[in-house]
Order: sequence, then C-alpha cells, then structure tokens
Amino acid sequence: MLEELAQKLHAHLVESPPILIKEGGLIRPSINPLLDERKATVEADQQWIANLEVDERAKTGISTLKVGFNKTFGYYISISRTKADQVPAHYIRKQTLTNEERLHHPRFKRTRSPDSHGAR
Repeated sequence: MLEELAQKLHAHLVESPPILIKEGGLIRPSINPLLDERKATVEADQQWIANLEVDERAKTGISTLKVGFNKTFGYYISISRTKADQVPAHYIRKQTLTNEERLHHPRFKRTRSPDSHGAR
C-alpha cells in the first residue's frame, strides 16, 4: 500500500520540487487539465500586467512607473511623488504615500486577489 502511494507521488510530483509549497510548481504538467489551464491563465495574466507596465512607462515617459497589487485597492499603478506632476489625466488617484502615488488605471477591474486573475 505504501509502495503504491510512493509510486503515485513520484509519478505526479516534479523531479525537483520547490523548497516552499506556496511557491507552486509541485505537480507535473498534464496530471490535471484544470490545473494546467489555471497555470496558463496565471502566466498569461502576469504577462499582461508586465506588458501594461512597459506600455504605460513608454506612454507616460515615467521610467519608474510600476504596477502593483494590494488587497485594499486591487491592481494599481505606482509613481514616485517626484513624478506626480507627469501623471496622465485618465489615471485616478487612489492613495498618496510618503514617497509615491498609487493610481487606478481605467483598464483595471476590481479583483479579489492576485490569484483571481480578473485584472483584464
């Protein structure tokens, strides 16, 4: 019985698992189609956010612009306070911190968590 369990675990888990389970990537691809689909969605959404950051840096000319996430506001654009005068009119100011402004972009939808992948 333990032998069967060991074989099943060996067949389903990656050869070199991450140190922390929360890092993900523990289960081999093609074991569970739904898991594979969700992983692909996560990767696509991460790429979308990265592309948005690059695009907005180019459009605004603010090289330090970053896209971030927190539970209170969802996705936001972070711009240093020294660049606040360069903020485009279509950004919506959400939070002012000591060294940065956090703004909402019209393309963001409110999301529950970074794992909900509804930022498009």
